Amino acid sequence: MQAPKMMIIYGGSRSNGNTMKAIKLFDPESKIPLFDLSKLDISFYDYEGKNQNDDYIKLMEKAVECDTIILSTPIHWYNVSGRMKIFLDRLTDLLYIRQDLGRKLEGKKVYILVSFGGVREHLNHFEASFIHICDYMKMLYGGCFYYHSGNNPVDLKKNHDLDKFRERVLKGTI
Repeated sequence: MQAPKMMIIYGGSRSNGNTMKAIKLFDPESKIPLFDLSKLDISFYDYEGKNQNDDYIKLMEKAVECDTIILSTPIHWYNVSGRMKIFLDRLTDLLYIRQDLGRKLEGKKVYILVSFGGVREHLNHFEASFIHICDYMKMLYGGCFYYHSGNNPVDLKKNHDLDKFRERVLKGTI
């Protein structure tokens, strides 16, 4: 069986921040292609589609060639980073402007890798939007790993489960 083709889309603000640390622990040999949204020209969603010459469509053309897409973001105010939000908003382009790409996302597996420094109990509804987005786009939601970057010993201990998450992703287990 051939290994699934994967990509990581990183929505953090710091190339050496806690979310990038989680990515490096997840993929220590940097074998999975990483696309840093801060290094791409991706503008806000535009109802008139005037932003089609930015990097979003080029990124999505690469995404549809993958079996698995890993979205990685820090948690800011109980939600994704601003960059990741813009990326997710632009999925609308694939519903109206580039439907051919949108249809190719069907059946793709999506996993979420996030970092947080706060209290785990405050994250109860964080995954809901990803679950709904995947359902709407007919993608397969594989789950989320919460990498704790704070100092809570209970949550820090759970960081060791990143190996189990990596194994699930590599096997394509949903």
